[in-house]
Amino acid sequence: DAQSDINQATNQFVIVLYAEHSRETEELKQAIVKAGKSYSGALPFYVVDCEQRPNMCQLVQVEINAYPTIVYHGYGKQLICGPGDAGEIVEVRKTTGNELLDAIAQLWSMAYDTISMLWRPESAWLHAGITEKGMNRWLSRVFPDNVVHLNSMADRDNFWKSDPQKAKIVFLTEKPNLPPRLKALSMDYHQRVSVAMVNGNIAPELMKTFASDALPPGQRSLTLPAFFDLQRREISYP
Repeated sequence: DAQSDINQATNQFVIVLYAEHSRETEELKQAIVKAGKSYSGALPFYVVDCEQRPNMCQLVQVEINAYPTIVYHGYGKQLICGPGDAGEIVEVRKTTGNELLDAIAQLWSMAYDTISMLWRPESAWLHAGITEKGMNRWLSRVFPDNVVHLNSMADRDNFWKSDPQKAKIVFLTEKPNLPPRLKALSMDYHQRVSVAMVNGNIAPELMKTFASDALPPGQRSLTLPAFFDLQRREISYP
């Protein structure tokens, strides 16, 4: 139901504060929609038209210096995306769970816009303030995770020995970045599950040890990405 949806969304979310008649908003729409889709299922995106709902925008961010303003709320922090390609993180204030709940509940109770409503084929790409590159850098940095990066046998041994009461999962990949859903799950279930990552391009010999532990004799080639379950010594695929 709606209340359970609200509770699930209060850990973290992104709100885009925009003005429909702002040229800068129009120019960045495609990039915002693309980002919202790439984080689907992991980091909810909401958009608010500040010309139509100024009170809602004030609830999210009192001082709005430019449109669009992109704000991350999560784990007690409110972080704004800075201008340019650097994707600077601007920490506005510490927030409380009640503030987050109030903001997200208002979004649910009102007939709010969805990220798809920003889409217009004629949108341009250039933007003097926030850029697509800067926004993506900012998102990757503000979106937290609780994943241990394993680069050596010593790293693996230390991970094995840590937190013996927890289940342990290792994500095996050749890509440099963590999938957004895995980042979210590593935070949501960190008290019960320890999550690690091995990049085969960085630690190829370490990657081979997982194949030798879990695959049948004679089969030493892993299909990536994959998950290694330490307790069961099993490989599974997403």
